[in-house]
Amino acid sequence: MIYVFSKKELAELSRDKNALVNINEIKIDTALPIAQRFEDFLHAVQNPYCFLCDETPVILRFAEDGKPLDELICNHFARNMAGQ
Repeated sequence: MIYVFSKKELAELSRDKNALVNINEIKIDTALPIAQRFEDFLHAVQNPYCFLCDETPVILRFAEDGKPLDELICNHFARNMAGQ
């Protein structure tokens, strides 16, 4: 789903950008088990629904009847690990 932000939401993001974690600065120990890496990422990102990717604020929103975020992230990592 693509979400178009209102001007008010974009202004709020710009103002609060300094409070967001830049995911490109998160370091995860790849020697740890996948569950621990996932926990470490969630701890480091602080808010998996709102973070920075370089200078770009990212907000994740899901449909009310969609799958939970933890399930989506676990499935994503499982697919990526299977491809290695």
